[in-house]
Amino acid sequence: MVPGRVEADPESPCSATAMRKATRRLTQLYANALAAAGLRTTLYAILEELQRQADAAPIAALQFVEAAARSARLAA
Repeated sequence: MVPGRVEADPESPCSATAMRKATRRLTQLYANALAAAGLRTTLYAILEELQRQADAAPIAALQFVEAAARSARLAA
């Protein structure tokens, strides 16, 4: 329990709570499916964006890779 945070009742009819639970389940399904290929959902999203960028312009794809690498270094 986090101080100052109200925990949601597991039986709550709140649609926001239901949506968060559904989102977590769906994310876990995708994560498990991608793990079989050695991918994480974040890496898959980057690869999808690279594909879109490569279809548009190869230079833009390289710029995206550089920006993603820079961002990953800053986050680490």
